[in-house]
Amino acid sequence: MRYQTAALISLSCLSVALANYEVGVNEYYCSAATPDAKTYTIPKDMELKHVQVIVRHGDRTPISILPQQAEHNVFWNCTDETPEYNHLKLYGSNSNEIYNQILDNAAFNPYAKEYLLGTCMTGQLTPKGMRQKEHVGKELRKIYVDKLGYLPKSLNKRNLKKSIFVRHTEKTRTKHTAISLVSGLYPSNKLKGKLAIPFYTLPEHIETMLSQPGQCPRLSKIQKDMLNEPSYNEYWDGQQETKKKMDAILQTENTPAYQTKSLVRYMDEFRPLACNNFPLPCNLNNKSECITNEMAVQSYVGNDFEATWTMRDSPLAAEANRLGIGLFLSELRQSILDSIKDCKKTPAKMEIFSGHDTTVQPLLGVLKAEDFRWPPYASNLIVEVWQEKRSDKAYIRILFNGEVLKSPVCDFSLCPLETFMKLADQYIPKNFVEECKLTEEA
Repeated sequence: MRYQTAALISLSCLSVALANYEVGVNEYYCSAATPDAKTYTIPKDMELKHVQVIVRHGDRTPISILPQQAEHNVFWNCTDETPEYNHLKLYGSNSNEIYNQILDNAAFNPYAKEYLLGTCMTGQLTPKGMRQKEHVGKELRKIYVDKLGYLPKSLNKRNLKKSIFVRHTEKTRTKHTAISLVSGLYPSNKLKGKLAIPFYTLPEHIETMLSQPGQCPRLSKIQKDMLNEPSYNEYWDGQQETKKKMDAILQTENTPAYQTKSLVRYMDEFRPLACNNFPLPCNLNNKSECITNEMAVQSYVGNDFEATWTMRDSPLAAEANRLGIGLFLSELRQSILDSIKDCKKTPAKMEIFSGHDTTVQPLLGVLKAEDFRWPPYASNLIVEVWQEKRSDKAYIRILFNGEVLKSPVCDFSLCPLETFMKLADQYIPKNFVEECKLTEEA
């Protein structure tokens, strides 16, 4: 569906450039573009040394829960999801036939009316989302296996660790995303022998692919302060009329998740519905009062601004990114350096990191991406390390959803390694524990 909606938000004195939603908002968000082997270019007289693929999960169910959620009569079907990639066994598993499925005991369970209707959990990767990420994996194979010959055609016990490294967050949707992507990159007939691919993860409270404001008091304060700056207050004041209308329709006036200084919960409710051709919700007490397309689009545009402000344009955004994504950035940085050195710690040729919008967004903030719309489902940020064959000079190429990332800080079609490192170093804490402490001035 296409909307001529670009002026729903009053941002008269803000310098941030928001997306023009004359193109379809859902076409953009529901499925990210992927790299294309036909248009992928190979730098002349250079050798590919390393690839990092940082992805957002694919299509998922809503995380937000409305009061009496089941009464909205939206049935989410994940029954066909889990057995789909049985050939790709996780490391240490003795069976590839084990999977989870939601138990339907609504007839005996009064709590069920407050949950999603159907066979999915909140925030679960849908079958559509799995297919999206498998498609990304297939496109990566066309480039890095078929076109470049960079990765081997098949994986076996001898070349596995040198070829790919896979990591995901603790959320099930990112694990399923990783499984789907790798199954596209290396389908069952390209796995030789009884091969188990290790998928690495960290407990959520020590995960560096996500910010940890609960463990970093300074970050927590900065994130709150950014929402009280004059520019953000101007934006937020302009949302109140529509927000009150949406709360009345959704009956969320007293729902804590919806009463923060953000429109993210509304967007999270509407976009999964729109991406799966479900109608927008109506008032359960008056079916003639429904969320309109204009209301939904306002939540989308609003969230684009919120992300742009808190992760790129606020005077506090740089420090927030430093404390929020800096530790993960330091890991990426080290792998890049190790890939161009002759040392025993050489990383796998391709490192795959399956994360969230909140993994991709701060990295885009660090890179000062010009287009800062909310990362679509199945977004892919690819960092390539290229080195001249006749010298040690190295470059970084960054592709976001199939295109060279546009940024004022560097030409990421081939950004000199030294320039990239200077940029990255600004966002890597020297002493994370000390920087996270609150000072008296703060």
